[in-house]
Amino acid sequence: MALSTFLTLDNHGPLSSAYLFALLDPPLKDRTGYLKRLRDYYHEDNAPHGGQYLEKPWQQTQTADFRQQTVVYANKLSAWRLLADAGLIEERPANQLHEKQNFWHQHMIACITASIELACRAQGLRFIPKREVLQGKNLSIEVPITFEGERYEGPLRPDSVFAIEYPDGIRTHFFLEADRETEGVNVNNLKARSYRRKLLQYRRLIGGGIYKDFLGTAEGALVLHVTTDAAHMRTIIASLMKITEGKGNTTNLFQCAPNFGRFPVITPPTMMFGNECWIRAGHPPMNILE
Repeated sequence: MALSTFLTLDNHGPLSSAYLFALLDPPLKDRTGYLKRLRDYYHEDNAPHGGQYLEKPWQQTQTADFRQQTVVYANKLSAWRLLADAGLIEERPANQLHEKQNFWHQHMIACITASIELACRAQGLRFIPKREVLQGKNLSIEVPITFEGERYEGPLRPDSVFAIEYPDGIRTHFFLEADRETEGVNVNNLKARSYRRKLLQYRRLIGGGIYKDFLGTAEGALVLHVTTDAAHMRTIIASLMKITEGKGNTTNLFQCAPNFGRFPVITPPTMMFGNECWIRAGHPPMNILE
C-alpha cells in the first residue's frame, strides 16, 4: 500500500486522498482504513528512511472551504528513498524532487494526468508515466523557431509528458501544458514569454519530428493544452488558426478546467480528461483514448 501510494505521487504530483485511493494498485475496498494509513504516513516522524513519508502542502488551506475538502498529499524525501530502495525509481538528489512552491500548478498537472490514467484503466489501456517516458532525461527540449523573420532558440519546457499504449501495442506520447492564464497569448516578440511562442515551438516539435530524437521513439505524439478560462482558450485557438493561415492543426488539443483557475478547489476524481473529446483548431474534436 505504501509503495503504491508513493509511486502514484511520483508519477503525477500532489494528489488528494480520493485520487490516491482510486489509483491504488491493487485496489482496496476499505477507504476508511486507507485514510488512516495516509495519516500515519504523514505523522510518522521516525520512519526508517528519515522522517515523515508524506506532507500536506499548506497552499490547499487557501481555499474557502478547505476544512470540508479531501486532503492533498505529496511525497517527502523519505518516500522517494523508500521507492529507490525498492528498485521502483532511480535515486535522485533532493533538488530534483517535485517542487511544491507552485502548488496549484503542480496539483493541476497531477489531476490531469491522474484523470487520464483512471480513464485508461477503465478502458484496458496502459498509462505510461513521465518517469518511464523520460528515462532520466530532463523535460527541456531545444526547439529553435523562425517566424515572420524573427528567430528564437530557447528551450521548450512542457509541464509533463506521458504515453498511452493501445490494445494493438502502438503508443502515442503526449506533452502537457497546464495553463492557469499566467502569460499573454499574442505577444509579437518571440523573446518574450507568450502562448504564441509555445504554439510555434510545439508545431515544430511535433511537425518537425524533434520529439522523436528527444524521446527515442518513432511513434506519434500530441500536445494537450488545459486552460482555466474558456475565453482564454478560444484566444489561444484563434492564435493557432492565425499561425497556420486558417488551415488549423491536428496535433494541439484543448480542454478547459475552470476549477484550477483564480479560485481553485480540490475536486473529486474524474476521468474527463481521458473520456471527453478534446477541441482542435479547424478540425473535429478528438478522443485521445480511441
